[in-house]
Amino acid sequence: MNRYCTNSFLELFSLVCLTLFLFLLVGTSGWGQPSESLPLDSTLHSARLDVNYLTSPELAGRGYTQAGHIQAADYISKRFQELGLREVAGKHFQPFTVTVDTFTRPPTLTIDSVRIEFGKDFILNPGNAGGEKKKLAILRVGSGLRIDGKIDDYKGVSAKGKLVVIESTIPDSISADTTIPRDFLDRDFRIAYALRAGAEGVALLVDRPTYGNFFEQWPKPLFEINRSSLSSTVERASYSVQRQGNVQVTTQNVLGILPGTGETDSIIIICGHYDHLGSVGDSIFFPGANDNASGIAMMLALAKAFAENPIKYQILFVALSGEEIGLRGSKFFAENSPVDLKRVRFLINLDMVASGIDGVMAVGGVEYPEEFSLLREVADSLGINDLRKRANAPNSDHWFILKEGVRGFYIYPFVGHQPYHHINDLPETLQWETFRKMYNLIGTFVRMLK
Repeated sequence: MNRYCTNSFLELFSLVCLTLFLFLLVGTSGWGQPSESLPLDSTLHSARLDVNYLTSPELAGRGYTQAGHIQAADYISKRFQELGLREVAGKHFQPFTVTVDTFTRPPTLTIDSVRIEFGKDFILNPGNAGGEKKKLAILRVGSGLRIDGKIDDYKGVSAKGKLVVIESTIPDSISADTTIPRDFLDRDFRIAYALRAGAEGVALLVDRPTYGNFFEQWPKPLFEINRSSLSSTVERASYSVQRQGNVQVTTQNVLGILPGTGETDSIIIICGHYDHLGSVGDSIFFPGANDNASGIAMMLALAKAFAENPIKYQILFVALSGEEIGLRGSKFFAENSPVDLKRVRFLINLDMVASGIDGVMAVGGVEYPEEFSLLREVADSLGINDLRKRANAPNSDHWFILKEGVRGFYIYPFVGHQPYHHINDLPETLQWETFRKMYNLIGTFVRMLK
């Protein structure tokens, strides 16, 4: 039973009313449009242009090694002004300072005599230690497990002074063994053991290398290597990693607000991060089309719709920096909000909204069942059959703001197949039909909030 129903008659009546409401909403706002021939065409066109610019080489991955994060913020501020969003506390920018680690040039990794390609064959995180080693012996240790009395992938071998190669996956028979503590199977535990055993570096074999978190720190280089790039017969590896740590950078959140119709002073927050992984040297950058140019394009599309058809709530749009280096921008916003967070009716966080065709997840749906019930009704009316919920988690920018007592969801489609944290997260890989469904879902939900 949901909050709109008390018996079967009222349940039927509620469904009819909701359907009629959505029909009328489509006619006035463009939400729920099933065809690209309808008004959403222009919105999708603008969204594509936004994504294309944000992922362009000019912005160098919207990171902190170059001025990409500043150019992205300037672009978003300009778009806010074009759409009629007002300044917040007299300005569109909320500056703050972060500390980052950067590569001074792309890392190199040579296997035997072949230099493999950064970004395609391997990836190294900037939080790793730098250094240069030549002709290290390669030691393969399976999944890199060492569990007293059960498994020892290091039995009879020494990792000291070698590049230790670890298979990222765990055999099913071991994963299914409930007598083995889960911590021993953890990726980071296995990496840490190799380094404690004296490894000069660790190579993790994966299907697709992923650029990880800036705040993930290792005392020796940790490489993710595509399995197909490392044959079973290789013997030696050389690497060169030149990095600069503890670089102070001033970045900024971008804020804009739309007035409501005057019936309430409560606020809806729609947020999402615009930063991404930046560049490695001058030649390699991470475009970040789905993560999270798509979320910013969605934010701008929603801003346009609500500017044309206001609701009773004020809507604060917050484009956040610093997400990829530890949710820094959202933490700063939560602690230094220019609006009273007690006035916030609800928050929607947009992150990676153009990949995934199976269903939709609402992080925070467990904590806020009343709003999740409404979201489910909207999803059902739009033909989104698989809507799921999970508890709040620190996996995106909603986390710190919700910890301040704000109600909200991080809503994303699943299962995404776009290259995550990869140089191939490009505009041409986005699923625009998914983007359309998310636009309809979120826009209608916000408009229906009581």
